[in-house]
Amino acid sequence: MSKDLFVDTSSVAQSGVQAAAAGAEVGAVGASAGAAVVSPPGADTTSVSRAANVAAALASAGWSTTNGAAAITATGQKVTSAAGSYEAAEAGNLSLLSGGSSGSAQAVPAVLSTAPTNAAPAPPTAAAPASGPAGSGELFVLSLHAGDRGAGLRAAASRAQAHAAALDEQSGASQGRGSAVAASWQSSSADRAVSTVGQETLWLRQQSEHFTSIATAASRAATSYEEAVSSAPKPQEFTTARQKLQQAISANAASGGLYTARIAEAQRELVELETKARTAEAQYVAASVPDISVPPTAPGGQPTMQNVDFDKPAPDGSGDTPVSD
Repeated sequence: MSKDLFVDTSSVAQSGVQAAAAGAEVGAVGASAGAAVVSPPGADTTSVSRAANVAAALASAGWSTTNGAAAITATGQKVTSAAGSYEAAEAGNLSLLSGGSSGSAQAVPAVLSTAPTNAAPAPPTAAAPASGPAGSGELFVLSLHAGDRGAGLRAAASRAQAHAAALDEQSGASQGRGSAVAASWQSSSADRAVSTVGQETLWLRQQSEHFTSIATAASRAATSYEEAVSSAPKPQEFTTARQKLQQAISANAASGGLYTARIAEAQRELVELETKARTAEAQYVAASVPDISVPPTAPGGQPTMQNVDFDKPAPDGSGDTPVSD
């Protein structure tokens, strides 16, 4: 315990190590989200567009989570380094007091607020929403059944929800680290360190909520697809109706026109199937899917998380301002 410097260096260093480790875990969440592939439930434009939007949201969230993780790791490393600087400063002061080296004592680390540079690529842009139905109802039905039937969207929802839970847990742990630093380090630098950790705690919670919104949108998109499949005719129904029409036409030709009523009936059945399919398509396109929330703004309004330096001694010998009891 460095009593003269108002800091428990052992406790502060432990918090720093824990934060750096947490940064690695948050980074793993970002990497997992960024690697997600979301296959569309069907080959129709609505299914493809909605799956692409979920995939783009996951990739973007993975990108921002990776950046946030790097900032959390950096904060942990700087807190750990600050503890070491305090120990070195105390050792230098003790050496002077005992008649050791006549060199000046190492200054207590000052805090410099810096916005880190970030060379990461820009997050991907989501696909534009489908503009509406195109082609015949039968074509829509065939396209609707040409995908993975919603498995990709369901998997994306589960993945996003798992990421949300992981970041929510990290937010709680970050809050605990901030409390530990506040209890074991009393100075102006400590205040800034605690503020930075507090910003990271808030960002983790908001990023968790962002992943939850992605999960909700993916789940609703899957449900909307399943409702469309349920309300639309099956591809086999069109195949059967066309076979009946062809048989009626052949029988009518062979009989000299005795089956015109059967032809009309088969044609009417195809029209009804077409109408039912187009209605299902229109409802699918118009179905409400929750908007994915806007990603949280990083602390300090920066595109990535703001960091502070806790480990650079002030060149003029000035340094931390202890907080009086």
